[in-house]
Amino acid sequence: MSDVNDLLPQVTKQFTTQKLRLQQMLSILDEELEAVKNRDGNLILDISKKKELQLEAITSADSQLNKEKYVEVIKTTPLLSTLKSEIKDLLLQCQHLNEVIYLTATQNQIAIEQVKQLLIGGSKNTTYNAHGQKNTNSSIGRGLKA
Repeated sequence: MSDVNDLLPQVTKQFTTQKLRLQQMLSILDEELEAVKNRDGNLILDISKKKELQLEAITSADSQLNKEKYVEVIKTTPLLSTLKSEIKDLLLQCQHLNEVIYLTATQNQIAIEQVKQLLIGGSKNTTYNAHGQKNTNSSIGRGLKA
């Protein structure tokens, strides 16, 4: 039991830090969603670097907390069970928001492709040819150009 009491403050601190990291990740994901909505490529790259660093810290802490000596303390301490539950909830929120970002980015890509097809790839397009150049063959009549 003494071993459990010795580890309790350490595990509590690690759980609290992990909870803070996940809250920070939610904030980063909110930033990323706004950047994706605004189609700001440079900001998306900057945010992805922050996100990667945060993921590495979260993963490293998870591997520490999964050590056998900590698992027993976590199982037998109600406070840690509560913190663990809060951390799992935050993780689920992060996963959900990450999925929303992915779907938003996919929808943006589809919209861009549709506009691209309308501008340069559509067979009925009379404004631009397949190379994106202005089409000089006017179907309106000779000498008239839009």
